[in-house]
Amino acid sequence: MIDAGSTGSRIHVYRFNYCNLSPTLEDETFKEIKPGLSAFPDKLQGCTPIAVKATAGLRLLGEQKSEAILKAVEDKIKNEYPFNLPKENGVIVMGGKDEGK
Repeated sequence: MIDAGSTGSRIHVYRFNYCNLSPTLEDETFKEIKPGLSAFPDKLQGCTPIAVKATAGLRLLGEQKSEAILKAVEDKIKNEYPFNLPKENGVIVMGGKDEGK
């Protein structure tokens, strides 16, 4: 999980054991970098690529609902943020085989 906050970006890597009735946490790794996204230089934002890859939760909504959400996210990024969003596959539902890589 990546928490891209205003004061820094933090990544949490979890490992769970799903063999039990309730998953148990086996390990957690935590890293943090500063400054956060709000400190990213304006002049570099236009040449910085950004992509949104949705996961299982969006896949479960069905194609029509998930496409509407993805379109709204893509429009929001294009209209309000200067980051470089790829024309193809910039905002997509990630295939299940790619999750967790």
